[in-house]
Order: sequence, then C-alpha cells, then structure tokens
Amino acid sequence: MRHRLPMILFLALVVAAGPSPLRAERIRDLKGELPQVLYTALAKHDPAYPTFVAAEAAINPDGSINEKLLPPSAISTLRGILDQEPVDGCIRTEEVWWDEMGVPDRPTLELAAKRSDLVLVGEVVAREAGFRFFEAGQLIEVTVKEVIHGNADADRYFVFIPVAKFQAGPYRICKIDRRYVAPPEIGERVVLLVPRGQDIDGEYIDVVDGSGLMVVDPNGLVRLPKAFEEHLHKVFDQHSVLSILRSASRQRPEEER
Repeated sequence: MRHRLPMILFLALVVAAGPSPLRAERIRDLKGELPQVLYTALAKHDPAYPTFVAAEAAINPDGSINEKLLPPSAISTLRGILDQEPVDGCIRTEEVWWDEMGVPDRPTLELAAKRSDLVLVGEVVAREAGFRFFEAGQLIEVTVKEVIHGNADADRYFVFIPVAKFQAGPYRICKIDRRYVAPPEIGERVVLLVPRGQDIDGEYIDVVDGSGLMVVDPNGLVRLPKAFEEHLHKVFDQHSVLSILRSASRQRPEEER
C-alpha cells in the first residue's frame, strides 16, 4: 500500500516515556532509554499528538487502536492498513511518499555530503518498532561518534526508519521501503545525512528519504541506499566512504556551508 501526503517539518523534541512490559516479538534491544511515545513540535501537525508511538502503545492486545495517541487522520489510515488480508501471516505495507518538495537531489556520495546540513557517524544503541503517525517502521537511537559536517547540538539522536517487521497487538506487520538500506542492528554504525534546508532541533532528526542513511556492517562494508545509483555496483568500506564525505564537505562552496 502506497500513500502520498504533505511534507511534515520536524522542529523540536519533547520526550515522554512510559515503559511497559516487553514482548518477545518487539524490536527492542536497549542500551539507552528509547521512548515509548515521542512528541515533537511540528509545523503542520497538532503537537498534542506524538510523532512516534511504539507498537505496544499504539495497538491494544484486542486489536483496537489507542486513539488518544494518534490523530484522527492517522487512525483512519492505520485502520485501513490493519484491515488488509495478511499474506503469509503478515500485513504488508509499502512506501509512504511524503511531499519531498525542496529536498535537494543527492545521487552520489559527494553530492550527498555537499547538499546536507548535517553529516555524522553514530552507533545504534537502541531501537523500537512502532508508528510515525500511521506509517509503520522503527525508531533508532544513535550516539554520535563523529560529526563530519554541520553542528550536532546533542550527543544522541532519534531517527525513524520506515522499514521493520514486528508484532502490534494481534497483527504481524511487514513494512518495506525500497529507498532504504536494510536497517542497522544494535551496535552497528550508521552515517546520517540530513538534507539541506531541513530543521534540526533537539534530539530528533529527519533524514527525509533513503539517501540520508548508510549502514556499516560488522565487516566494515557500507550498505549504500538506492539513491546512489552511480555507486551501487561498487563495494565501499567505511574508510573509503568517510574519506569521500570528509573531502566533499571541505569542498562545499561558501554559500552551501
């Protein structure tokens, strides 16, 4: 199922956490403290509702939706998703195409660095399956290891990845997004590239699309997103990728710095 909605701008972070007993099906390997409910102040969204809700908090054991945590528009869309017939025991849902108007094209590693306001390397210390509004996926917590470009005001960030397989109440959900690489495991490193012009406030950052996330596997090889078509048939290790990003960041024209 594909959806196309207006762009939502993320402005500031206010975290509200309410931990509950864990289930074996949940994606939750914690070293940090990941919120069950995460609020942000959004330009085009009622701040009374959270941006991210963990699966266990969003869907009750009887299959009903926790309507106190989701806006009416998200409730109706999510109900339509949950009412789908499962395939091989899993409700399958695909890309959500937010309006990405104004997001710069980033088809190569070099342009990705030059057209990003923040480029950093971090380690994934926690992840939680759930929903950004109605969109299924997972929230990861990333501790900052290196800032290649831009200003990182926090030592950790939360990032939503719209790819996950998880249990939500009685429903098994399989969410895919072909623009993204396979999500990172706990302990793996990621490279985050926040596109130029996006707001970066508090501890929540939005990579906007798949071109904003690269994952370093345990062997030191980097999984590149589909957006980098020029590089897809090449094998890159962490050293090579970071060298390219550092060099490109130093070469940015003054108006892009």
